[in-house]
Amino acid sequence: MNLVKKSFILLIVAAAICLCGCATQVKVVVDRPAELNMNGANSIAILPIQANEPEKTETINFLGFFTILRKSSTPSTREQLADYLTNSLTSKLLSTSYYTVVDSAMVEGALKAGNKPPVDVYLTGSINQFNTKVTSEVVENDDGTTTVYYKRTADVSVNYRIIDATTGSIVAMRKADYSRTSSSDTDEYKLPSAYDLLTGELDRLASKIMKEVQPYQETMYLSLLKDKTKDPEFAEADQYAKNGAIELSYEKFQAIYDKTGYYEAGYNAAILLQALGKLEDARDAMKALVAKTGDKKAISALAAINREIASAEKFKQQQADKAGKN
Repeated sequence: MNLVKKSFILLIVAAAICLCGCATQVKVVVDRPAELNMNGANSIAILPIQANEPEKTETINFLGFFTILRKSSTPSTREQLADYLTNSLTSKLLSTSYYTVVDSAMVEGALKAGNKPPVDVYLTGSINQFNTKVTSEVVENDDGTTTVYYKRTADVSVNYRIIDATTGSIVAMRKADYSRTSSSDTDEYKLPSAYDLLTGELDRLASKIMKEVQPYQETMYLSLLKDKTKDPEFAEADQYAKNGAIELSYEKFQAIYDKTGYYEAGYNAAILLQALGKLEDARDAMKALVAKTGDKKAISALAAINREIASAEKFKQQQADKAGKN
């Protein structure tokens, strides 16, 4: 048997084992609260992220007679990164419509005049550090010749603060550090720029900040326990879950548990209550299972359900706080 055919057969066997032996997973989309307490804010502004670098000047020579210095009009990589993060944050906020996004110029004007900004909260930040370098490595080839390989590394550090405009208090102050290294190339001039290396990292930072300041949705997968008794009714209940018929699956597993006391059926019924969003019922069912069996998996699942309840309560409170400020 040749290697390709053998590998293909092994792949089919592995897939069959997975289909037969992998636990059923139920996909659930849940609402998550903002990670920070935004005090019911309805409006937000993103002030321009500052580059925090010395003013650049350039020398201009006039016909060889005299020279002058003037401020350079060419934005540096550091300034480009600061602008990119500002735009990324603003764009993400506008795309969700959770907040009214206020023009940063209006907020800056009010702050300079010593007046209360026309916004509930605003974000301000800066590029605290930025470095980039190109390194090289000489590699000896099989024929005795050598090849030089180059790669670029870029690092950026961002500080940001979220300010309550009414009180002037700092809601949060954070720092984020990112580093990226390019793949190797024999042509130094074909390496990606530091800007190209770091924009993806700044997009990730912007997404992280979005989760800090506003609610978001998260997809999670809840695993059901496999049947150890080969009960056809258990298999039917499991198939319902695989087909997305979560309510029917729950009812079937609950009926099996009521009739047989089968632990796996009771566990799955509690997990499916969680998938249906009936968190208090899920907690009570799993708590009873823990009291009856003391099983570690049930204890872990109960702790997870309690965390989901706390998260859901926080989400509801944030919605109420926001509605109360309208």
